[in-house]
Amino acid sequence: MLSIGQKLVALITLVLLVAVVAVFSPVFALVTLFVAVPLAIAILRR
Repeated sequence: MLSIGQKLVALITLVLLVAVVAVFSPVFALVTLFVAVPLAIAILRR
């Protein structure tokens, strides 16, 4: 079971990762988003 703080850190990390990728490659950022969204949902459900 993850704490609220751990969930926030994980989600912020995901958002930052997508943002950094988007700077270099918008197309790859879309692919990353498709992976990150289900991952974020999984994190929130824990």
